[in-house]
Formats: sequence, structure tokens, C-alpha cells
Amino acid sequence: MVIADTSVWIKFFNRPDSPQKEALDLLIDADEVALVGVVLAELLQGCRTPSERDAVSESLLALPYFEVTQSTWMKAGDLSELCSDGA
Repeated sequence: MVIADTSVWIKFFNRPDSPQKEALDLLIDADEVALVGVVLAELLQGCRTPSERDAVSESLLALPYFEVTQSTWMKAGDLSELCSDGA
């Protein structure tokens, strides 16, 4: 399962010829994409019109949604710190 970052979704919605859209389309077709709250909030915040917000919301509601707990955020911070060691 993949949780696509907001920056990938922006290209998905705004750049139909982008490699990000192509990759995300493949993952969506394989039921391998999930959504988390922070990404949902960031995408909706960037909508310019109510119709754009409706289209984005409708697209995203079809995806599995994961609640992210405090312990998950702590683990993400720990993993990020490990990845930056030695960089």
C-alpha cells in the first residue's frame, strides 16, 4: 500500500502527462493507494473553486483511508531521523 504525498496528487490532478499521474494511475488501478488526513486537508485547501473541491473530494473518497495515530507520527519521525543519519 502506498500513501502518495500531496505533491504527487497535485501533479496527478493538474498535469495529465506527468510521470506522477501515470504512476499513480497504475497504483490506483491495482488498489494500492491509500489516503491520510493531512494529505486530504492539504489537497482540499488548495482547491480554487467549489466545483474543483467537489471533483477532488469525489476522486479521493474512493480510496481507502487510514487514520494516523500519534504513535504512527512518532515512528515516522524516528524513521526520518534514521534516514538522515550519515547524510
